[in-house]
Amino acid sequence: SGESVMNSLLPLSPDAGLLTKSVESGTVEVQATTLDAFCRDSGIARIDILKVDVQGAELQVFAGAKDLLDARRVGLLYAEVNFNELYTGQAYFHDVAASLHRHGYSLYGLYQV
Repeated sequence: SGESVMNSLLPLSPDAGLLTKSVESGTVEVQATTLDAFCRDSGIARIDILKVDVQGAELQVFAGAKDLLDARRVGLLYAEVNFNELYTGQAYFHDVAASLHRHGYSLYGLYQV
């Protein structure tokens, strides 16, 4: 995206321009791994605080952290969520909340920046 804070693994929605100044976009290849694999390979047994700010790709992150989340080896999960469509195929707040609830996590609070 023309705005670095809008970069995502997901493509910008055609309607993103209604919510942001810039909708110019391009692609860059990046290497990625899952949290489960990264923690296993790095010998990390537990994460005290996990901040997730992945511009709509939260459900992909949670899928890649399934073992950590199922075993409740993440103490606190802090996530930015979307209420409006910015990315094609993005997760919305209700998707993120439902996914975390299935893993036994509950909402502590919301705030707006």
